[in-house]
Amino acid sequence: MITTNLPRLSAVLIACAFAWIASATPVRANTVGIQQIAFSTNSAQILYITNRFGQGQRSRKPVIRFIHSQSGMPMRSTTLALNPYKQLIMGFTPDGFKLSVLEDKGLSILHNQTGKTLRTMPVPNLPVPAVRYRPIQAINNLSGTQQVFKAFRKDQLNIIHTGTGKLIATVDLPSRFYRASGMSEDGRLVAYLMRGDNTQHELHLYDVFTKKAKTTLYIPNDGKKPQNGPIVLSPDGKFAVAESTLIDLTTSRSILLPEAVRLPIDSTAAIPAIFTANKRYLLLPQKNNTMIRFDLVTKQQHPINFKLPGHCKSATAYDRSPNGAWIALGHQCNVGREKADYISLLNAKTGQFIRNLQPLPEKK
Repeated sequence: MITTNLPRLSAVLIACAFAWIASATPVRANTVGIQQIAFSTNSAQILYITNRFGQGQRSRKPVIRFIHSQSGMPMRSTTLALNPYKQLIMGFTPDGFKLSVLEDKGLSILHNQTGKTLRTMPVPNLPVPAVRYRPIQAINNLSGTQQVFKAFRKDQLNIIHTGTGKLIATVDLPSRFYRASGMSEDGRLVAYLMRGDNTQHELHLYDVFTKKAKTTLYIPNDGKKPQNGPIVLSPDGKFAVAESTLIDLTTSRSILLPEAVRLPIDSTAAIPAIFTANKRYLLLPQKNNTMIRFDLVTKQQHPINFKLPGHCKSATAYDRSPNGAWIALGHQCNVGREKADYISLLNAKTGQFIRNLQPLPEKK
């Protein structure tokens, strides 16, 4: 006679099943809310990637939505045939026509309306799977023709031409802990931050054209863990923002930002510091869906309230309009029981809040 303890056996089998599922689960996909955002070349449309066709209408695949940049009215959408567990969306090209996607075989450029892959270029030393790569947002020059990649488990930065796939330069990093990198708008300078001692870090500037290190500066060690955000260089080349420090590159002087506006306040935010078009202000993202406008001349600060619903995640994507008028920031908010996409428009010259757009569901 054979006896069994069915409840106990069932519990063991269920536990084994959950253990197998957990071990087989791939890397978590980044498919929630507004992931990337861009203006069209004439600034009349805003394109953004989301996991919804409209408010509360979830899609299994990432969707590019096209809306009117002033009214938020939907215009069209493209569903991308991407596997978010194997393909990492890094951003739109500056003209808004194409999309950069990182996968195990390299960097792929997709058409934003058809979703078809136009070309794929090899990128050396990527993690496997490539969706583990950080930061998620692409680090490029203004024209989008150059992109910086940190080699996985190697002390190197690789600069890739996004049109031809050519390896433009390889930057050998000091054998110390890498923290962040950035690129100037003209693509000539690459900045990278290395851990120093308990009191300071090293900020290096590398000239891509001459392939030589240009400057090494020392900034205070704020004691925080490395961040996923990039180093931001001002358009005029006079300032850089690395973690909680504003650096005056003309004097090599570090300006530790006030405690209330240090970065990143929210570790889930992907928005770096933003320099305004008039070169006067620095916009610093905050955890409570606000920004601080920091005056580079007077060193005074002024809060910017996005006037969003009470339950919103920090902005995760932004872009400047080609006409130089606006900055768009994407948010995900909870409105009642539904999740909703919001886009905040700011004046690109002054950083002042203009209005919020709440894209409407598309008509079926």
